[in-house]
Amino acid sequence: MWKRTQNWLRIESGYTGPIDGVPGTNTWTAVQRLAAQNGYTGPIDDVMGPNSWRGFSHFINQDRWN
Repeated sequence: MWKRTQNWLRIESGYTGPIDGVPGTNTWTAVQRLAAQNGYTGPIDDVMGPNSWRGFSHFINQDRWN
């Protein structure tokens, strides 16, 4: 799952870290960048809790490709 996420982050938010499936510093920096680009101003604590997953799911399921 994280490899796919990292690959997607590379496209969407300029992720430059390895596609290794490990959500490290580079992954979280890309998540923060993507969140900020989309108006999120709250804290990011590197823990994907229920609200984080809900927001992430909402974002990736938007019809943004048409």
